[in-house]
Amino acid sequence: MEKTAKYVVFRDKKTGQFLQEYKSRGALGCTSEFINDIEHATVMNFEAFEQQRKRVKALAKAFECEIVVVEATYDLKFLNGEDVKENERTEEKKREEEMRQLFGMLGGLF
Repeated sequence: MEKTAKYVVFRDKKTGQFLQEYKSRGALGCTSEFINDIEHATVMNFEAFEQQRKRVKALAKAFECEIVVVEATYDLKFLNGEDVKENERTEEKKREEEMRQLFGMLGGLF
């Protein structure tokens, strides 16, 4: 099964590293960690980004980052080489997962 995903990551403007983690320090302060490997970067679903565009842009500005849209295609196979068949998920479950990602990313600032 081939799966395509579109998501957003933050990239440090100076170093080119990707945001891995950030934490609130209280009093409107926070710390952040960056890594070279995009595979371990903090990601946000593109649809969730579209819904929160202004807030995410403000967050990127606070971290001195640029917003990068990643379009990735995955080929899913079992260990024996057989293709993985797609499971059906309800739209409600999909939205719940997207909202959890969004609040997880924004939760550290508020």
